[in-house]
Amino acid sequence: MHRTSRPATQPSRRQVLARGAALTISAPALASCAAPGRGRGGTGPSTVSPSGPVRSAPGAHGAAGAALDLPDRSEIEDRFGNRLPRTWSTHPAGAAVRFSAPPGPRTLALTFDACGGTVLQFDRRLIETLRAHRAKATLFVNQRWAEHHSREFEQLAQDPLFEIGNHGTRHVPLSVSGRSAWGIRGTASAGEVWDEVAGCARFLAEHGLRPRFFRPGTAFADDVAEEIVEALGQRIASFSVNADGGATFPAPAVMAEAVRAPSGSVLIGHMNRPLSGTAEGIEAALSVLSAEGVRFVTMSEAFPED
Repeated sequence: MHRTSRPATQPSRRQVLARGAALTISAPALASCAAPGRGRGGTGPSTVSPSGPVRSAPGAHGAAGAALDLPDRSEIEDRFGNRLPRTWSTHPAGAAVRFSAPPGPRTLALTFDACGGTVLQFDRRLIETLRAHRAKATLFVNQRWAEHHSREFEQLAQDPLFEIGNHGTRHVPLSVSGRSAWGIRGTASAGEVWDEVAGCARFLAEHGLRPRFFRPGTAFADDVAEEIVEALGQRIASFSVNADGGATFPAPAVMAEAVRAPSGSVLIGHMNRPLSGTAEGIEAALSVLSAEGVRFVTMSEAFPED
């Protein structure tokens, strides 16, 4: 695990706010369950819909066995099996990274990963904080995490405040050549990419969910794998603000990243590490952002379908 250096003592919340943009986090921490990469970045604005909540499975939430019309594994192998990747990135060219916010209040898309790596915990404080502030968020759920926390997963899936995204079957980088990221070996073929994406999508469909967005384990994907995700009717979700550095940032740093995020940002954090600074930092940030009238949207609202 790669971690950032931290100060010997953590600044108070007031000090963090006073520093504002002057607070710089060098080389954002990258945990094996986190979204590696930059604190901020990405290209390509989209548009945000001013409409109300958009659920992962409109009209079908809670309905058992929502049907998915996906290409089968052999079709994906035939189409992509001989393709060689050219890029390897946490921000693939067609990923959802940042969006064009409407005029008015600052608008942010909060996203939190429920990773399926070695830590299968549940950050209840984070979720209750989001509910207390009525802050919409997209929760990227790994199948292993959902199976481990079946009751909590069902409750999250039924909550209209949250959109559920696909975080993979095994929680591994998305590659057609077996590339690794942060010590985790990725999928090694087009067929294995199908397994990682379609496996969790079908699991979610059994719970009435049709996810529009997929976030790979570690956030890394190559360009061929990205095309496979699109062929399966989903879009890779990246980020423009790494809010918790893979659940390694202390709470004041998490707060600072969230508070200074510009309108149209997609923030990434984690909901499977309750001992991290994520919940405390987001709680402090939401107190400030809510007072400022910041608007929170789901990924489907931030990136409406064409």
